[in-house]
Amino acid sequence: MSLLIGLSLYAIAKLFLIFADARWQLYLIMTTLAPLGISIVFPALLLGVKRLTFENSRPYAFSVFFGAMIIGAILGGPVVDWIRHDYKTTTWHYTHHNDELDRDEDRVQEFSAWRTISFVGFCLNIALIVLLGFYNHNVEFQF
Repeated sequence: MSLLIGLSLYAIAKLFLIFADARWQLYLIMTTLAPLGISIVFPALLLGVKRLTFENSRPYAFSVFFGAMIIGAILGGPVVDWIRHDYKTTTWHYTHHNDELDRDEDRVQEFSAWRTISFVGFCLNIALIVLLGFYNHNVEFQF
């Protein structure tokens, strides 16, 4: 349950970052919701590794866990740089029906690279929350 709460808080923080317009909003989100969410997620993941492994395989499980975190940290920087370099703005084309003129209009909305990065993070958080929905609590009693 704590993992669900932490991931939800972190997803809400990412969603707010997508729509933040002022610097104070950025500071508020990055000093409240985002750290609170991640500070709940990390200990819950550590506890999950401890609870869901046999005692003799626990060192291997922690090695895999921290190895995955290191690979994520190594790949995260270049992916963010790639998005910032190649996609300085992300455009979204859509058609809007204007009721006053009774015709369809083509519209374009542009997003900065930072908003695109926040959106990708938000989508990953939502994917983790959906994946967490398939967790079977009875598995814990096997260990």
